[in-house]
Amino acid sequence: MKNLFLAVAAIGIITFGLPALGLFNINFWGVKYEDAKRNVFEQSKSYNHGMQRDIQNLINSYDLADENQKNALKATIRHRLAAFDINDLPSQITNQLRERGIY
Repeated sequence: MKNLFLAVAAIGIITFGLPALGLFNINFWGVKYEDAKRNVFEQSKSYNHGMQRDIQNLINSYDLADENQKNALKATIRHRLAAFDINDLPSQITNQLRERGIY
């Protein structure tokens, strides 16, 4: 009987006590998990190729834009590059950015 009481008490503590402490809470563990997923994603080939393609498309739009649009596109490109390692871009793109005074 004593063992049954201890088992029920242990189950009750696990069921109600640990979530109350936040140990099963997504807010506690979820942030670390999502941060790790984001870091892995930013190192992936698909992310790097997508960023290269986006920057190249913005450069092409910059070449066709008027002066006001160029200022907006410059700001957009700089904003996108702020969260990206410029060394991961091909030299062709970095040369285009330097020629246009964007980077």
